[in-house]
This record gives sequence, C-alpha cells and structure tokens, in this order.
Amino acid sequence: MEENIAENTPAEEEKDWKRDCRFHVESPLDRELLTEGYRVLMVHSWRFILGMILTLACLGFAVKYAADAARLIREGYTGVWEKWLPYILFWAALGIANFVLHVKNPGRCARRFIRQREELYGDTAHQKAEFFFCDESVHAEGSSGAKMEIAYAQIRHVYQTKHGIVLKLKENLFHILDRSRIDGGSPEELIAFLKEKLPWAAFHISD
Repeated sequence: MEENIAENTPAEEEKDWKRDCRFHVESPLDRELLTEGYRVLMVHSWRFILGMILTLACLGFAVKYAADAARLIREGYTGVWEKWLPYILFWAALGIANFVLHVKNPGRCARRFIRQREELYGDTAHQKAEFFFCDESVHAEGSSGAKMEIAYAQIRHVYQTKHGIVLKLKENLFHILDRSRIDGGSPEELIAFLKEKLPWAAFHISD
C-alpha cells in the first residue's frame, strides 16, 4: 500500500513561516518615519558630501568679500559697500539656499512617495508594511497586497533613527521599521538578531 504524503499549499507554507518568524514589525506609511529613512540615504551619500562642500565654499566666498570690504573701509576707501555688497549677498544666499535644500529634501521625497501611493492605492492613512524576520530571510508584505522576500545578504547597512530602524539595501533602496511596533522583543533585541544574521553589514547605532 502506497503512503500518501500531503504537500503544504502556499497558504499553509505562509502560515508556517509567519508562525516561526523571530520578529514581526509593522511600519505605517507615515511621513515622519519615511522622512527619517530618506534622511539616512541623503546624509550617507556622496551627493550630500558634495552639497555641504559647496555650501561651505559659497559661505566662504561671502565671508571673504565681507572681510575685503571691511579692510578697504578701514583704509579710507569710499563706496565700498555699494560695490561689494551684491557679491556678499549673492554668495551668502547661494550657500544658505543649498543648505536649506538639503535639509528639506528628505521631507519632499517622503511627501512625493506618499502622493504616488495615494494615486495608486487611494487613502494612505491605513496603509502599512509588515516585516517578518525568519531564520533564512525577511518576508515583507504591504497593505496594497504586494509581497517580497529580502535575503539577508542584500542588507548592507543598518541605521537607528529616532523612531525607526533603517535597513539599507542599495544606494536608493531602504526599508524602515517602526521601533514602537516590534513583536518578539525589544528594538535592542532585534538589533542583536540582525548583528548575528549580518556579520558583514555596517551598523550605525547610537546609544
């Protein structure tokens, strides 16, 4: 008599890994949380470094022109400010504008992403992503129905922010976890679990 072996259906297999996962994290589609993720990408990119160099260079030119104008005035020259003030204002404005652009950019990116989601799926108030940390990989599900599997080998950096934990895969690809919605342990325990699974990754964790 042949023995019948029943294979698990996809739904049963999904229940298995959901039951066996070590951590479960819910992350709402929240602008504040997304802004922190985009800020991580910005600050740790070469574009941000170049932008800050440009900002300092512009402000440096403004200070130089102001110092030259002050020196000429002390030497008795007249009409100095009329000549030098436009240069001072130009370089100062350029430096400040560049700095403000970098400060505001993460929030702009977050708002743009949310608008795109609203166009595709409607109201984002109740949209969220769920992450299931299993032994072999991370399973992610979106309230829109999208599902994906993230291999631990894809994760290169882990950052801690005020409200989240950011998993950075590529230069412009990240997932952010809400630190207040971790099932299975504390944020510190999740970080310890990730350090065990990601010995090659760089961890940027503040005390």
